Amino acid sequence: MADASKVPKLSLLAPGYGQASYQDCFSQKIALTNNDAPVTLFTKMMQPAPKWVKALMSVRNWVVGFFGLKATSSINTSVQKVPSDLSVGDYVGFFKITNLTENEIVVTANDNHLDASFSLFIEEVGDHKTAYMISIVQTKRRFGDVYMWVIAPFHRLIVRHSLRRLG
Repeated sequence: MADASKVPKLSLLAPGYGQASYQDCFSQKIALTNNDAPVTLFTKMMQPAPKWVKALMSVRNWVVGFFGLKATSSINTSVQKVPSDLSVGDYVGFFKITNLTENEIVVTANDNHLDASFSLFIEEVGDHKTAYMISIVQTKRRFGDVYMWVIAPFHRLIVRHSLRRLG
């Protein structure tokens, strides 16, 4: 399983880490020969989602519907492209790409109860590469805090499982 890690200093999310309502960082070693771009690796992590993740998201969508929040299935997403054709402004699922570099993809998922940013940062270390998944969430109002308290354990489980798919 992916390990809890320190945020790499070169990540675009590093300056905001430590100041958010919720944050985490997990890492997974990947083969040095894996030359996939971060956007391709992020897409591999997210798609196809395992059935248990789809089930959790269905429950989430049902519950948040009572509070007037967006269901992930109702968020407007752009036409899915081949990962190498994705650019800033495009979507991977319901995540909007906001930054894209040779070593990192940053995506966001913002709502009226929180602003969430996620990064997949790739770092070459000796005889391997390490993929870091960094999450920063700034909650808005009390409901955002309660929402994150409920969702956080599932978020960590999904992130760790998703990163392991790259190993």
